[in-house]
This record gives sequence, C-alpha cells and structure tokens, in this order.
Amino acid sequence: MSQFDRTRSSDWRTPTTRTETILDTNGKQVLQQSYQIGLEGEQKTIVDVTDSEYWWKRHHNMIVMNPVRITHTSRIVQPSGFTIAHPGWGTAIHSGDWTSIAESACGSPPPFSSYLIQNARDQALAKAYAKLNSGLLDGGELLGTCAVTAKMLRRPFGGAVDLLWKIAKRRRQLLRSAKTVYGMSRATANAWLEYRYGWTPLLLDAAAIIEDARTKTDIPVGSVERFVARGTADMEDIVESIHDTSSPHAAWAFGCKYTNERKLRAFAGVIAYVDRQKPFQDFVHKVGLSPRDWPQSAWELIPLSFVADWFVNVGDWLQASTPVPGIRPVSSWVTTRDMTTCTVSDVWGSLRINTSQASTNHRFDIGNGTYMAQELIRIASPQLTSTPVARPGMLSLLHTTDGLALSLGKIQNLLTVLRH
Repeated sequence: MSQFDRTRSSDWRTPTTRTETILDTNGKQVLQQSYQIGLEGEQKTIVDVTDSEYWWKRHHNMIVMNPVRITHTSRIVQPSGFTIAHPGWGTAIHSGDWTSIAESACGSPPPFSSYLIQNARDQALAKAYAKLNSGLLDGGELLGTCAVTAKMLRRPFGGAVDLLWKIAKRRRQLLRSAKTVYGMSRATANAWLEYRYGWTPLLLDAAAIIEDARTKTDIPVGSVERFVARGTADMEDIVESIHDTSSPHAAWAFGCKYTNERKLRAFAGVIAYVDRQKPFQDFVHKVGLSPRDWPQSAWELIPLSFVADWFVNVGDWLQASTPVPGIRPVSSWVTTRDMTTCTVSDVWGSLRINTSQASTNHRFDIGNGTYMAQELIRIASPQLTSTPVARPGMLSLLHTTDGLALSLGKIQNLLTVLRH
C-alpha cells in the first residue's frame, strides 16, 4: 500500500488597480498612471493524502478515511472615485482600489490558537464517543432522583403557583413590598430551573423511549449493525474597532470601522460495529443500569455537577472513555472549520493641502471591503484524551440564565443562615 500527497488548486482572482489622472488649471490632462494594488476574487486549494488501494478497499467494504486540508479565500472590494482640486497646480482624479490602504492599516486578524483548535477537536470527539456509548436513559440518575421527580409530577411548578395565588389575594399590599419582588424573582428562577433540568430531560427521555419502540426491529441476536455517532464543538469571537491614521505630520489620513468575525467548529465522527445483544443485556444497556454506567450516574448525582460540565467536559468524557461490550469502533475522524471574515466599512480618506493663504483638509469616501478565509482540516483516527478538557470561552445565553437562577437560590440560603 502506498500513500502520497496530492494538491489541487483553483485561482479565480484578478488584479485590482488604482488610477490617478492629473489635470492642469486649464483642465488639460497632463498625467495618467495606474498601479496594480492587489487581487480580488476567490482561490481554493485542496491537499489530501490519497491511497493507491482506495478502490480495492471500497470494493471489499473497507472504511477509508484519509487526512485532507482545504483552504478557501475570497476578497471583494468596492471601487472608489474622488477628486481633489489644488489652487496652485490643478486637479487630481483618483479611482480604483483604495480600500487596500484601510485594510493594511488594520493589519492581519489573529488566527485561533493551536490550543483552542485542539480543544475543539477533543470536545467534539468526546461527544461523538459519548453518543456512541450511551443508552437511551441514565437509569442510575433516574433512580437517585425518583423522589424529586415524583414531587415535580405531583405539583408541577408548585412554588410559582403558590406565589401567584398569594399575589392574587393581596395584590395591593404585596406589590409594594420589596420582599415580594424578590419572592417573585426567586419563584421565577425555580420555575425556570424546574423546566430546564426537570421537565425537559423527562420529556426527552419519554420521546427517546417512544422513538425506540416505534423503530424497533426483530434483529437476530449475534448479528452486527453499523452505527455512526457524531459530535460538534463551536467557538466564536467578534472584534470591532475604529482605525484612524490622522497625524499632524502626515498629509494623507485614512480611517474605517474594522470588524473581525472568527468562527471555529469541530465535527467529529465515530464508525462502529454493534453486536446485537441478548434482550436482557440490551435492555440493561438502554436504561443505563450496567456496571459501566455507574461512574457516569455517580457524577450526575453529585450536586451542581451539571454546572461543572459547563466549564469542563467531565460528563461527556466519562461516557466516552468507558467502553461498552459489543460496540467496536473501527474508524474515527475530526474535521475543523476555521472561518475568518474581515470587513472594513465606513472607510474614508483625507488629504491636507497647504498653501500660502491656508491649510485645507479634503475628505472623501472610499469603498468598503470584505476578506474571507476558510480552512477545513480533517484528521483521521484521532485519539480520545486521557483526561477531561476545559471548555474555554463565554457561557451560552441559556447557561447564563441558569447561573442567574441558581444564584438567587444561593442568596436566599445565605440570608436564611444570617437571619438565624
């Protein structure tokens, strides 16, 4: 078997130019010159590792997963045109690509660090393996929280309902009380947390059971099925800034609004062969009661463990790193898509003209520009990390809301302790 790198490239870029025409005081053209400034359009390059036995492997139903790198860039500029009159020597007419000056003043956007890219790969791969190994339910957690679930089913959103009844009976007195305002906030927070971590998982579990029963087929014990599990991880960063090159020592000045939007997404997949188990073994795995599920269940039963999962992928890693009898992974991959979009808008320029009588600034508008760079890299057969990894970046809107709701409960508990 031989492997070799193959490169394919397509370039649809065309040169951009800038033209300057000089007219004397009588309107007669005395000079016209053009400069090549840069390139506009798209360019695409694909570098992959090919296998000379690819078609033979496909013919024998073998899985072929080779590394690949795809780079795609695109640049779009709006042509500019402006005229500057000088009382001493005439008129200068400018046209073409002046946007490149603003782009060069902004500099090159910083790429995602190798640490963040590898972190996204590790998170996505852990999610894929966790999905491969997990059953329909987490039976250990369900048993550990059955009393809380029963109470929730008996009185849905009980705290919020009680508070609403009190307000309805004595709304005038209660609405003036700061204590009531805090109580309403606390009841709303409790209702939100009950919805997020009580009703939502319960309804999802019920839907999974119904879907499994609906799609259940009579597959003989010992037969083999092919299964593909996938996971993703996302990171995003947006930076906006204002650039102004004005200086008392420079005649020319340029400025713009610069927006740099970076998005990183990792896609991971695991292909596995699943041996059909006996009915009892299959049931134990689906409800999450087998011995390999105990570490995951123990973690879920720790108070506020789900908050720790916002910052470190402990839950996914425990599920991913504990193998399941009868599930045999045969291939895996991780693809990262790193996309950067740089936009210069509200672009302007100015020229200070000094004469014996006065100094005048001539300001003019310049066309906007957009530069996009996208890189896809696929890694074949990546390894699962030996420890959980941190989740860098800001919390999502949902997790931020959850955190605020939890904070209200902690404040109430602290006030209760101080009161006693």
